[in-house]
Amino acid sequence: MFRCAVTLSLVGAAAVLAAPDPNEGKKDNPGVREVEVRFADGSTVRALLIQDKLEIVTKYGKLTVPSTEVRRIEFGLHTSDELSKKIDDAIRRLASDTFKDRDLAAQELVSLGAAAYPALKNAAKSADQEIGQRAKTALEKIRDRVPVAQLRVKPEDFIQTNEFPIQGKITMSTIKVRTAYFGDLDLKVADLRGIRLTSGGGDVQEVTVDATRYSLQDMSQWLDTGIAVDVDTPLTIAASGQVNLREGVGAQFMTGPAGNRAFARGRGDMPYPPGALLGRIGDNGAIFVIGERFENSPKQEGKLFVQIAPSPYSDNCSGSYKLKISGGRKEAAAEE
Repeated sequence: MFRCAVTLSLVGAAAVLAAPDPNEGKKDNPGVREVEVRFADGSTVRALLIQDKLEIVTKYGKLTVPSTEVRRIEFGLHTSDELSKKIDDAIRRLASDTFKDRDLAAQELVSLGAAAYPALKNAAKSADQEIGQRAKTALEKIRDRVPVAQLRVKPEDFIQTNEFPIQGKITMSTIKVRTAYFGDLDLKVADLRGIRLTSGGGDVQEVTVDATRYSLQDMSQWLDTGIAVDVDTPLTIAASGQVNLREGVGAQFMTGPAGNRAFARGRGDMPYPPGALLGRIGDNGAIFVIGERFENSPKQEGKLFVQIAPSPYSDNCSGSYKLKISGGRKEAAAEE
């Protein structure tokens, strides 16, 4: 098994593992691509993607996509047929007439950890209060044992190609790569979290934030960028432009995406620099300062929302910031 035989070595070597020689393996196959592979435990490794194609089942049928067309993959939860049947059986036994059966089923699901997490999330919504409560208790125990980055709830994979995104399920159990130290490897899809190109393949989305609409005093208005991000997927946001904190007063109140705390002097109630570009992931995510440049790997998934910290003068702001965002995937923005 790859994780048993190799992953421990990869975790120790990931920090020092050099990217493969760009010319190695390309002479006989110019279509191979340099990628960063991210594992479920958070470790990463640079490699060459030498898998010739991906087979993906979608709601509209089966697709065969050449790997040379793939720019990024975010993997959903993959389990074997045998494990899936075991999880489904344990979920059914949560409703058993026998207390012992219900208790054993809950214990089995907890022992399966991350693999049982999505099924338990659904069971927690059951109209049967006892099933729902047992599922919620099992979820709490799993969260105590398993790092949040390893808990996946999406069953489908997301594949960004050169032409369009694909939502579906990759049917192969392994993906072939070539590494500098370990040679050719068949990586188990169930062990993977993501694959992305390391050169020439980053998706860059551009967004404009209008200060007039998104710098209200009560900070109630957020711009839905329509860009979704995933747990532990590198997210980069570069921002430029200027905002006037006192519309029509003069250039002395201009600031950039980093904001300027000097304008808030004497206002201890302002948690963010006036004019700063702010972000939030999901409807209830914590607010963070993006500033002129943000590079991080979020610990939660959801849509990216942005706004501008309000003026300390209770005036309207004017101007705008232009954002270039990479590391997320484009989805439909909510209607305003």
